[in-house]
Amino acid sequence: MTPIAYARHRFPPDVIRHAVGLYLRFTLSYRDVEELLAERGLDVSYETIRRWVLKFGLQFARNLRAQRRGPSGQWHTRKVENDNSDQHVVRFSQTTGHFPPSTRRRISAQKRHRGAQRTP
Repeated sequence: MTPIAYARHRFPPDVIRHAVGLYLRFTLSYRDVEELLAERGLDVSYETIRRWVLKFGLQFARNLRAQRRGPSGQWHTRKVENDNSDQHVVRFSQTTGHFPPSTRRRISAQKRHRGAQRTP
């Protein structure tokens, strides 16, 4: 994580961080962010916010990506019953909630196989 230098700016770093964060996090226009800051008593033009976003936005994104946790190697199991009352153990990731690719392929193959058996 690289520190962001706020030297030679009129407003404190907290105001700049808040304005850029509002613009990047929510689907707001520069003028909307200007109005939100005006409600808090800060007189910042939308052009200043645009310059801040252009200058600091990429650094904010890099720092957020660096702080984001990676996927864990932990998998949890859950029993799932299908139409034929067979029990299958399905593993899913704790962090993402997705099935591993091998399980997805196996489940889709079982569905195709069952569909082929039912058609006369």
